[in-house]
Amino acid sequence: MSLQAVVENLDGVDEAFHSLYTERDGKFEITGIEGMRTSADVDRVQEALRKERTVSSGYKTKLGGFGDRTPEAIEELDHQIEDLNTQLDGLKREGGPNEEDLNKLVETRSVARIRPIERNLLKVSKQLEEITGERNALASERTRGSVIAAVERAAQSKDVLVEKEVLASGDIADWAARAFEIVDGEIVSREGVPGVSQGLTPDQVFLDMKETGTRSYWFGATKGAGASGGKGGDMQSGENPFAINKETGRPNNMTKAGQLLKSDPVRAGRLFAAAGKKAEQFFPHLSKK
Repeated sequence: MSLQAVVENLDGVDEAFHSLYTERDGKFEITGIEGMRTSADVDRVQEALRKERTVSSGYKTKLGGFGDRTPEAIEELDHQIEDLNTQLDGLKREGGPNEEDLNKLVETRSVARIRPIERNLLKVSKQLEEITGERNALASERTRGSVIAAVERAAQSKDVLVEKEVLASGDIADWAARAFEIVDGEIVSREGVPGVSQGLTPDQVFLDMKETGTRSYWFGATKGAGASGGKGGDMQSGENPFAINKETGRPNNMTKAGQLLKSDPVRAGRLFAAAGKKAEQFFPHLSKK
């Protein structure tokens, strides 16, 4: 027995095909075959179109009486009618229009004049919102381009020399957009970037990475002390031990800071500068040298 698209019940259908049918409006339709359309599907579409045509025809009939008048023109006509009715009420009253009639007339005419202004203001506001969005998107893209360009320049400096293949792959550009931002006109590393201390310039970050061995494959055969188990150590976490604790006003990790000052004073100086402080403020013995 061949399968039928719609059946009254599943009694005459092989049990193996029951799962292909779904009950709708008291009948069973095949729905388990992808791309298949039944006569019931066609009927539903035609009924939806019929209802849509009925509604559309109703609107056309209702709006036909307005001719080619715009909604704004009809609204203006309503205000004029209200204005005339207010004047007529005043003339009918014994003694002529009173203060209440005049106030109502002023209010009606004010609304009639304000409505077009409000519509124009709304239109201009939407245009301004669109322009502002486009400007912000353009500014964001320009900032991103400036950051990437600065980081790529630093990557090609003689002290860094990132592999040409890495630059060509786009890895540096993608990483730069995530790792750096512009603060007070200067491009510095963001907070929370793995393997990068916050507040360093691109040059400082690359030198830091070379010394700690972070992303060592970027620099080819060149490896920093951290890559070989030297002075990089746990500094690869990106935490700056010199970052100032807001509550204590002192570096977050005085022990690490002191150790780094002894083992690598140049790098320590960079990290302290990124924290906006001088080492001598917390290690007085340095100023006596």
